Amino acid sequence: MCEGTNCDKREGRDLPKLSRCTRCQIALYCSRDCLRGDWPKHKLACCAPGQREHMLPSQRVVHTDVLRDMIRRLLADIEYGLYVGFPPTSGRAYFI
Repeated sequence: MCEGTNCDKREGRDLPKLSRCTRCQIALYCSRDCLRGDWPKHKLACCAPGQREHMLPSQRVVHTDVLRDMIRRLLADIEYGLYVGFPPTSGRAYFI
């Protein structure tokens, strides 16, 4: 996802490929305009590859999406496991 302020373009959805910041190789941008607009904020976190400490917004989004999907799958597996051998006899199901 583009790091540009108020830009939500995504690689594969809106553009075939986003460009990376040439310094840190982490931040993704859809255009030079987005890079220039975000630079005052990005330069505070931008560093050479061996000096990374900060997580960028696009990395947080990925983590949030991945965790949400993992939790949904886990809950679905748990729910399925509770019903195996004990199908509900009525239209109601009770969870403890």
